[in-house]
Amino acid sequence: MINRSFLSIVVFSIAGWLAVNEIVNAQIIDARLYNEVEKADCQRTVELMYRSNQLQSPSDSEVYYFEGVLRRLGKRGDHHEYGDSKHNCWPVKNRQTVYTNLVVFDPDTQRVIKVKKISGIYKEGYSVLKPVSFSGDGRYLFLHNELGFNGGHGDFYYYLFDVDKQAIVDIPSCETDEYDNYKFDGFISDSEILFRCQSPAMPPTYHVFNLNTKKLTVYKGNVAKLPEYYYGNNIKPLKVLKRQVFTR
Repeated sequence: MINRSFLSIVVFSIAGWLAVNEIVNAQIIDARLYNEVEKADCQRTVELMYRSNQLQSPSDSEVYYFEGVLRRLGKRGDHHEYGDSKHNCWPVKNRQTVYTNLVVFDPDTQRVIKVKKISGIYKEGYSVLKPVSFSGDGRYLFLHNELGFNGGHGDFYYYLFDVDKQAIVDIPSCETDEYDNYKFDGFISDSEILFRCQSPAMPPTYHVFNLNTKKLTVYKGNVAKLPEYYYGNNIKPLKVLKRQVFTR
């Protein structure tokens, strides 16, 4: 059994500004969570505890997932935008991420190996972490961070965690001003990651970053010849664990 510590995660790239004004259009924060926090009486405080999808490593020896608590502090006079509970609470503020924990679970013994509080994650708003894919050799774990800011906008971040070195790997992809959005398209080998860099004014450009050589290769146009792999088994989906509504 491997018992690894988890270092503080640091954001290495930002992408995709998106206005999030309505619950039905909450495209950044998972709608299942967003709805549960925002659909209550807006003058009441709501806390929501969730567990992310659970991703089993390629060796089947460990399962990684996140648990966290989101909170909206209700204030006197707050109300649903346009007077409709399908919309978010107004004003769009007092959103908080109480905590986010990484959980490592041993499926053989059915015991939790590690629970570690994640620091450095955005606090002034909703922040939801999800495991996306391991690398083929299980050394790297790719993460997706969904954000709902105070003020009504959303965004997302990608993280890459080196499981062996217990460190964040910085990936210099899609970072120039010509791109306003990007997408993780999978691993194309154990050590290479494919990103799709996008801009409304031009066709997508594809960046391949080699984790061993730290070399970035740029492809223009079609990269259909490149295989795309996601490693690890999603054994359980995201789940709401507990929802509490506090009286005024």
